[in-house]
Amino acid sequence: MTNQARKETYTTREIADILGFSDYHKVSNYLAKVKASPVDKIGNVNYYPTQVKDMAITYFKTLETTRNKSSKVSRTQEVIDGLHSQITILTNRQKQEIAELKEHYQQLIDSKNQTITSLQAEVERLAKELEIKNTQIETSNQLATQAQKLTAQAQQLHYLDSSQR
Repeated sequence: MTNQARKETYTTREIADILGFSDYHKVSNYLAKVKASPVDKIGNVNYYPTQVKDMAITYFKTLETTRNKSSKVSRTQEVIDGLHSQITILTNRQKQEIAELKEHYQQLIDSKNQTITSLQAEVERLAKELEIKNTQIETSNQLATQAQKLTAQAQQLHYLDSSQR
């Protein structure tokens, strides 16, 4: 993982530290609950993208604010929040997958275009070669015809010479 890519990812411990939690298991359990997928895993450490970190922070801050106001978050609201988080994660994941597929297919298209260009150049080269060969054959045929005529004339002259003697 490059330094730039590492700066854009967070472990569950780092997210817990940002939230001020001494135990990172709350964050880990929440990420498992919303089925957040890490972008990388080194050993047993998962690395999550910024949007997952932001979603977790928003969730826990909202939960904390609600508790501070002595309001109870209804189970329905928790489900809605969880579903909203899952939708956000899935949407971001789909966007990333689409971008990756787009890049992959663009590479395939570029590769095919290079092959097509190469083949077009080869066809043009072969067409020119064929044209040259056709010209050579035509010239060879003309020379052969001339040689036949000269041979016939030479035979005729030889015949006339031998008949005059």
